[in-house]
Amino acid sequence: MHSPSHPDANEAHYGTVSVFDLTHAPEPPVLDGARFEALSPSDGPALEEAMQASGDYPAGVAPGRFSPERHAYGIWADEKIVTYGWAAYSPEPLGNSGISFRLEPGDVYIYDCATRPDYQGRGYYKALLRGMAADLAQRGCRRAWIATEAGNIASERGISGAGFTKIGHVNLTNRVAGRPKPEVYGVPGVPEDLVAQAAWSFVPNRL
Repeated sequence: MHSPSHPDANEAHYGTVSVFDLTHAPEPPVLDGARFEALSPSDGPALEEAMQASGDYPAGVAPGRFSPERHAYGIWADEKIVTYGWAAYSPEPLGNSGISFRLEPGDVYIYDCATRPDYQGRGYYKALLRGMAADLAQRGCRRAWIATEAGNIASERGISGAGFTKIGHVNLTNRVAGRPKPEVYGVPGVPEDLVAQAAWSFVPNRL
């Protein structure tokens, strides 16, 4: 996989990718009337309810995800989880895109973050990401990666506001047997080694 400097107009724009250097992690967020927490399997029912209220998921998705390779975080307010996000230490499929995000040792991938519709616009997403970065740094992670879908400007703003550095844009084209081939196009000023690392991380799912 290469990391060209300019996108091809014929490729399908998937979204963006950003990274947080966890050797410079932020302090945990201080929230008025809410609290940030690393969640455990015992929080599964509350997390399940929050996920069902925020998106389209199969039943039982939250309890079934907890494992040594995945854990969740959330912000509690009004006695319920209002914002949540997941962290993975092993290759994680990116929705239905046909690609996954693989990781170097010491790296972590943040994914599937959402806020209940009636709690959006309160800065909870940015606070969640800052809290996750702080906790993941304490766990010994060196870098946290996160990707967004194309056009999700609100998510991009939250990611940037939380301290992540935008690495580039991700495009997809179909190649042999219809399998998508991801390409990463670095943004100006980003070191080439980071762009190359992001390009290495996006891989087609195994058939």
